[in-house]
Amino acid sequence: MISGQQECFEDGTSSRRSAATSREPIDLLLQEQERVRIVAGMMSILADDLWQRGRECYAHSVLSFFKEEWPLRVDDEEYSLMPRLLARQGATETARRMQTTLGQNHDLIRHAVTDIEERLCALMGGVIPIMPATFSVNLIRAEELVRQHMDWEEQTFFPWARKRLMQPDMAAIWREMTERRGLSHLR
Repeated sequence: MISGQQECFEDGTSSRRSAATSREPIDLLLQEQERVRIVAGMMSILADDLWQRGRECYAHSVLSFFKEEWPLRVDDEEYSLMPRLLARQGATETARRMQTTLGQNHDLIRHAVTDIEERLCALMGGVIPIMPATFSVNLIRAEELVRQHMDWEEQTFFPWARKRLMQPDMAAIWREMTERRGLSHLR
């Protein structure tokens, strides 16, 4: 770990784990959206100016987020939420479309992050990456994909899911989510 890592996070938290204020899984995911937006903002700052003071911390925060936190969200949505929604809804056209969109969005973001990962590592070491214009374009692409996905989740997916999940589903999803985050004491 890089010393001073906690100072890299601009949202005032000293931990990357979410402090849940509700026992509703969708509320936790929505609460975590703010962290995702902060990371997207860091990507935008880096894309605008690779000489930005603090670029090492921004690069570290972005890379850490996509290595540690993003996979938790993907697992929450693909392995906890969607299977229960499909079980409740059956394989309706809407449910299949939601599952397809969710998976495609996650895949696009995963590929976009793979495109910038090596260069983020270089920035963490204080080195401006080779072909900085290409890196900036890839950062912007990844940031846009993340923001579009967050908007889709907030406007379409989460409201749809909330209407369809029953309390036993929510309780089971909550348990799985807190276990993934090492927060089982919140059960």
